[in-house]
Amino acid sequence: MTTMERTELEMVEWSDHLRLMEWEQGEHVTIIGPTGQGKTTLALALAPLRGWVAVFATKPRDRVLDALNRDHGYRIIREWPPPTFDQRVIFWPRPPRDEPDNIKPQADAIRDALRMIYESGRWTVVFDELRHVTDFLNQKRMVELFWQQGRSLGISVVACTQRPTHVPLLAYDQATHLYLYGDRDETNIRRMGGLGWWSKGEIMRAISTLDRHDLLYLNTRNGVMHKTRLPESEVIA
Repeated sequence: MTTMERTELEMVEWSDHLRLMEWEQGEHVTIIGPTGQGKTTLALALAPLRGWVAVFATKPRDRVLDALNRDHGYRIIREWPPPTFDQRVIFWPRPPRDEPDNIKPQADAIRDALRMIYESGRWTVVFDELRHVTDFLNQKRMVELFWQQGRSLGISVVACTQRPTHVPLLAYDQATHLYLYGDRDETNIRRMGGLGWWSKGEIMRAISTLDRHDLLYLNTRNGVMHKTRLPESEVIA
């Protein structure tokens, strides 16, 4: 599993993949794939590996996060910091009801939360829509600080994005663990060329072997590349 010379990539069962992943606090995870592929579900399936998890929610409604709150022990909060001892939270500030297009209060709340997390460390932060946070809510600088200094601060970032060309290079250049869904867009794949241990051609060939629900896993720390698949039992619905 640690060599790129194979023509056939091994399919690793999800439980074995989690054991081999060896995700340490301060290491980042980036998930890249077209809309509707289950990026958020994958991020939330990984979250139990970490102790203190804050999911940053930005949509007006989200059935997956509602289910996470209802059935999986997460608490929805509207202000940061969370109540004492809440280790798994969904931070969900919303625009004012009378001004649904006014994103400034939401942007301000997320900025303040990120600053406090930066000061306290230890958290794992999940962004289910990375570009919305970095570009539309103008938090690119804070997120970049997390990527660059996460290991020393004990902060891990789990970031989901549809197109790698739309987010900062740090999103995958600083990630230890990358998950790629099947993608035929060469512009997207080209952006990944030369990453870590792999050339563009190696990544393109690997992606071409993926079925619809397969994941290509890349570990930039040790050069592991294999396929895996999220089991139905891990899907939050």
